[in-house]
Amino acid sequence: MKPGRRHLLVLLTPLTYLASYLYLAWYHNELNLWGTVIHESGKLTFYQTTFYSSHFLGHILVYVIVSLLFVGYYLSMSSDLSRHFGKWKRYALCTLGVLVLALIHSLLEFGPESTWDYLMQRMQDENNRYPGNGSWNLHFVSTTTLIFAIPFYLAVCLTWMRSKVTFNWKGISLVGAAVCLIVLVTVIVNGNLFSIVRDLWTDDRHLAHSAREMVTFGLIYFPLALFMIQQGEGSGTVRPNLVVLLITFLIALGPVFIQILSPLQAGIDNLSQTPSFAREGKLSIIYLLASHFFEHFIDSLFFVSLCLFWFHVSKRTTA
Repeated sequence: MKPGRRHLLVLLTPLTYLASYLYLAWYHNELNLWGTVIHESGKLTFYQTTFYSSHFLGHILVYVIVSLLFVGYYLSMSSDLSRHFGKWKRYALCTLGVLVLALIHSLLEFGPESTWDYLMQRMQDENNRYPGNGSWNLHFVSTTTLIFAIPFYLAVCLTWMRSKVTFNWKGISLVGAAVCLIVLVTVIVNGNLFSIVRDLWTDDRHLAHSAREMVTFGLIYFPLALFMIQQGEGSGTVRPNLVVLLITFLIALGPVFIQILSPLQAGIDNLSQTPSFAREGKLSIIYLLASHFFEHFIDSLFFVSLCLFWFHVSKRTTA
């Protein structure tokens, strides 16, 4: 893998943020957005959206599971498994630090009630409080879709960086733990499994939100995590494996296609919230994506730290 290609990949994240900020500045006709209300709820400024700490707290379980999936699949598709003693402690502290600071900020900025409601899965955003139907259910479709989509994402990235894709069992325990946690958390939150899975996978609002989450993971979370994980990797000259790309693509195609097609037929702009600043009473898909990227800024820091923790703990024990 050539370092230049790894750096080009991670540029996806800052370029996404830059393009999103410029679009939001144009939309609101303001260059300094710090105190401007930009969130689709119509209640949060750019600052509050970027440091939406209470919202982040409701997503902790999602990031624990997705980080397990991401690192587990990476270990199962990568040939490098050298030992890295001690580094996991550093990233454990980073993860804990983000969590503690977010909790303090949430209590001070958004208050104890909002903080508690997000933690207890009773809140999805500033306008939606659903007892027992919080962030976990809102992200259930995207979380389960990533079980099938992450291998294709990694195959594309590793191919781009000319790294060899070697399937093994080194990360299967992490992937298995993630799947088991999905089942367990869903049952705890909802009291059942099969009926809630059916309801969430047939609801256009949840499907549309999932599609937006998938884009956010692909442009914000995953490039940063992969860049940090591969810091010690050497150069690669492996040719693309078209069979691997095709197989992983076909595995991901079904779930991704369903959650894109159905909301498009229903009209995504009809499913979103309509704040007072929305032009012609609707927010465009571009706006919904641009504001959403900033909504998950804290989340991305936590996710990357957690990925590095799982990665170095696993490499230490499996090498």
